[in-house]
This record gives sequence, structure tokens and C-alpha cells, in this order.
Amino acid sequence: MTALKKTEEEIKTDDDEHPTWAVMADSGFQGLETRIELPFKRYQQMLTAEQLIHNSKLSSARVICENFYSRLLLKWTIMAEKFKYDKSIYGLVFLCCVCLTNYDVLLRPLRAERDAV
Repeated sequence: MTALKKTEEEIKTDDDEHPTWAVMADSGFQGLETRIELPFKRYQQMLTAEQLIHNSKLSSARVICENFYSRLLLKWTIMAEKFKYDKSIYGLVFLCCVCLTNYDVLLRPLRAERDAV
């Protein structure tokens, strides 16, 4: 997705306020103050072929993230429920769950090679 890559001008002006990445999101994230890549929505008219291709590529890129979060929540119930422990340890608990899920993904990939985008 070329829209996610920075232009030469953006790279020259890089700083902490302008990250080198973009967020792939759905319409629930409109108004987020960062680089964001949203799908086109059909309002009064049909989408163009270019817009449909853009939406398809964005959806394909996002699905792997959705699969990861699904596995995270299924494997670690503590992540799927309201955190009822000391808030000061939430970051550590989250980091541990994500790291263990990453290891699980190494052992059992989210998608078979034939299904990969």
C-alpha cells in the first residue's frame, strides 16, 4: 500500500510528531490525530474501481492484525475482561501476554502460507 509510505518531503521533516508509519483502521477511528489509512465508504454514489481496490488491499493488510488480537483475547482471558487488578501492573501483564502470543504465532502461524496476502 503506497499510501502508507512516506513521501520524500515527509521523510525530510521527520520528527517525534510525525511518525514513519500510518495506522490502518476502519471508520470507527475517524478523527484520530495521526497518519491514518481509512477505507472508502459508499455514501450517495458507487465507489470507483480504484477505491474498491484500495479497500480490498487495506482489508487484506488489516485482517492479519485482527487475527492476532483474536488469538490474544482467546488465549489470555485477562486481556478479554475488565482488568480488576492493580493498574500499575497492567502494562507488564499486557506485554507478557503479547510476547507469549507472538511466540505462539511462531509455533502456529495465524495464516497458512497458501492463505498469506
